[in-house]
Amino acid sequence: MNSTALLLLLTNKGEEFETVFVNHGGDYPETYEYVNYLRALGYTITEITPFHSGCTTIEDYILKYNFFPTSRTRWCTLQFKVNVLYNYFEKPCADMIAFSIDESKRCKNYKRPEGITVKYPLIEKGITRAGCIDIIKAHDIKVPTRSACWMCPFMAKKEVRRLFLENYPLYEKRKNLEKHCMKKQREPFYISRTEKSVTDMAMEDIPSIENYL
Repeated sequence: MNSTALLLLLTNKGEEFETVFVNHGGDYPETYEYVNYLRALGYTITEITPFHSGCTTIEDYILKYNFFPTSRTRWCTLQFKVNVLYNYFEKPCADMIAFSIDESKRCKNYKRPEGITVKYPLIEKGITRAGCIDIIKAHDIKVPTRSACWMCPFMAKKEVRRLFLENYPLYEKRKNLEKHCMKKQREPFYISRTEKSVTDMAMEDIPSIENYL
């Protein structure tokens, strides 16, 4: 959503820039559909594929190395997105990140490769997340759903429940990936911050069918 708003703002200003989308295989189908929707409207979006330790997707890496990203070891964003972008960029350049002013606390001073400066145009203009929606609607473009990864260890219980109800095949994929990794561990470990499996999170507070009989 924020990225779309930034794309529109930069286009309106006539700035020279490149929109880059990293396809790590972990986004929801709606995100891929929206990228193609913007392309159909005439917006150019470069798609790049990661390659980390012989793997092109997060899912492949999990299966190969039996290592699921957790709330304590969040390697996925760095290895399958950030580093991929940094290797792709032609330096010197400015990396324009679409954080809204509501997310200003996310602007951490991470060390970046030489030749890359970071800018936050939405924050500089004082644009909120709600403001991003207004910008998109003003261009008569449909507002995208919030982009996220279906394997994210930071998913809240309601998000896991929604995954179970609205995209059961991905829910099953995530559940099987967790089981695959847990079989390889010497000690029990938990992927989510709640220290519960995805199945427990999806079914928590759901009455047993026996209650209805």
